[in-house]
Amino acid sequence: MKITRRKWRYQLCAGFLIMCILFTFSLLLPVDTIHHSILSQYVSSKVTRSLFPRFEANAVYHLLNHSKPFIDFPGTIPPVLDESGYFVGKVIIDPVEFGEDQARENPEILTGKNGMRNKSTKRAMRAKSAEDLIDIIDSKISQIPLLVDALPAPGPDDLNLADDFLQIHQALKPPPKKETPVQVLIVTNRRSGSSFMGQILNQNPKVFFNFEPLKLLEKKPGVYANQSAFLNLLLKCKFKQMPFMMEFYNKERLHRCGSLALTSPPLCTLGTPVNSSNVRQCDKLHPSFTASVCARYTHVAAKLIRVYNISSLQDLLMAENLNVKILHLVRDPRGILLSRSKAEKRNLEVGESLDQEAGYLCRRMKSNVDLGNSHPQWLNDHYKRVRYEDVAYEPERWAKEIYKFAGLGSVPPEVLLWIRTNTQGRLRSMDSYSTSRNSKETAEAWRYNITLPVAERISHICKDVMSQLNYKQVDNLKMLHDMTQSLVK
Repeated sequence: MKITRRKWRYQLCAGFLIMCILFTFSLLLPVDTIHHSILSQYVSSKVTRSLFPRFEANAVYHLLNHSKPFIDFPGTIPPVLDESGYFVGKVIIDPVEFGEDQARENPEILTGKNGMRNKSTKRAMRAKSAEDLIDIIDSKISQIPLLVDALPAPGPDDLNLADDFLQIHQALKPPPKKETPVQVLIVTNRRSGSSFMGQILNQNPKVFFNFEPLKLLEKKPGVYANQSAFLNLLLKCKFKQMPFMMEFYNKERLHRCGSLALTSPPLCTLGTPVNSSNVRQCDKLHPSFTASVCARYTHVAAKLIRVYNISSLQDLLMAENLNVKILHLVRDPRGILLSRSKAEKRNLEVGESLDQEAGYLCRRMKSNVDLGNSHPQWLNDHYKRVRYEDVAYEPERWAKEIYKFAGLGSVPPEVLLWIRTNTQGRLRSMDSYSTSRNSKETAEAWRYNITLPVAERISHICKDVMSQLNYKQVDNLKMLHDMTQSLVK
């Protein structure tokens, strides 16, 4: 008996090891390839038979011919995910090869008169992704208690083995999400410090971050009804239902490398740190696989500079199965306009062009500030306005404020490490005063590069919104250049 039990334990360990290796290997393979089909069939036949040599032929047959032995999602059908992000699949018969009605009326098409599965059926019903493979294994392991009960005389060893496998089954699946999923949108203007702000979310390992996805709507106008409808799909990870989304991320280097989730395993298996120059060496994104990976993250976030008016997102905030939080990021318009001119390598001078640019920017800012100040019911508890300068002065404190508002829990160590590593204060010392002071210098560095007439003209055009946001006016050059006196109240 001891020898038999020891043999079973060896078989159990060997089988578990094989499964782990296959899981790991399958995640490294390109999606939608024949490799996954071969892999899934190997697991469902060779491995299963080796793990259950003592079971009767009928028991093995039923295990190998469970109701979901091979799963196929045709190109027009998106993957179905449950709340935990697992595939919820069913056998889909190839309508070209079999015909759904015919197969439903004639089960022999699937198994044949002799009870054996037809070869053509195997070709039509293949697992096309690593998620399908996991689903297959889940379904087979879950049938173990039924198989043991079906044995003529199950012994203690059989029952112990079934117990062991069920424990393995639970260990393979990640624990259910304990936190309430949140979708966070950073809504701001170009050159408002949104890249720094975005990293506070992007560096969180629980957040699937999207970098400027709305640019796709400019490249493909008319494909989506509006921004709200597009974001509804994005925040629910429904990439299979989003035309051109994966093509956009695969081609736009900046937009892909701006997301840690899109440039990390399993979506990118590049061995070196990803940046804009080598991001094209990442694996190409595929809708089904990306949707599955996205669903395994607790939260989804996006940085947006193309939302003119936050009121256009009302339908999104009222949508079912979403818990959207809006972070409205604002910045001193003088700093925004100077930063834009430097990025575009042009001079910022008083004139009609400056009046138009400053007028458009500040009308847009004021519209959203007024909306936030009016406190409409649909925006209650879903909106927080944040000044870039405040975050730059005290990034750790404001990271905690942002996480508290959004319901993201405590700030993870990965985010705190990024903040401490990427502030200029680390060049002098790591004390909080130095970090805060140097962040302040960075946020208001525009004051050294802007002329007094330009600063005064922008202040005149934008005086209303600057007053609402507590940005100080400047009267003379000395006040403009005196960095000991902040222009932020």
